[in-house]
Amino acid sequence: MPLYDYRCEDCNHVFEAMHGIDEPPPTCPNCGSKWVKKIITMVSFKVDHGERLI
Repeated sequence: MPLYDYRCEDCNHVFEAMHGIDEPPPTCPNCGSKWVKKIITMVSFKVDHGERLI
């Protein structure tokens, strides 16, 4: 499930939320406002350092 970053338009609180792509945006956990905007951040991912093929 994707992790999104949001900024509240009312209180400027920045937070993360994990939800499906078709789900509506969450409300702000700081003030409860529904006026949140998805913000663009750097992509991150986990790399497994297991066995490597040579």
